[in-house]
Amino acid sequence: MDNKQSFLDAAASGEIESIKKMLFDGADINAVDSEGKTALIWASRKGHMDVVRMLVENAADVNIRTVDLWSALMYACRNGHSEIVKFLLGNGAETNIKTADCWTPLIVASSTDHEDIAGMLIDKGADINAQDIFGFTPLIWAVRNGNKNMVIFLLENGADLSLTDRTGKTAKLLADMLGHKELSDILENK
Repeated sequence: MDNKQSFLDAAASGEIESIKKMLFDGADINAVDSEGKTALIWASRKGHMDVVRMLVENAADVNIRTVDLWSALMYACRNGHSEIVKFLLGNGAETNIKTADCWTPLIVASSTDHEDIAGMLIDKGADINAQDIFGFTPLIWAVRNGNKNMVIFLLENGADLSLTDRTGKTAKLLADMLGHKELSDILENK
């Protein structure tokens, strides 16, 4: 195993002392694997806050993205690591970047039902009506997943009910089609 891979594996495993030693020995803090994942991305994805903090404090680029254009912030959003999300946002992570499928951090948080993270992103200027390649907005993702609390949260924060996906379906129509009666009623009365 080469030194770069050892460094990335240490970040994924949360081995902070090994990482410190490798950095002292000259490891590239922004080295990437074949998928474009850096140590910061691995640590963010796995929830190793101490490693994330140490890497950022040593000038790791918080906005480097993988070959699929996912960032450390997006992985932290997907996996519900709110402390890491807050830290990355406070250290310059971009809130409206898009993946190859046009997912934004808010779409990721909404599709995985992390309301606390969605709130942090909105507070930092995330586009509440961003659409992915299928036209799905954070609200449409919340409806698809049947998450009542996320739907209410997004509506209270200005989600646009009139937006449609690429097939012309609004969040309300989707709720009806999926049999989410309670969500349909909430959307109807908004």
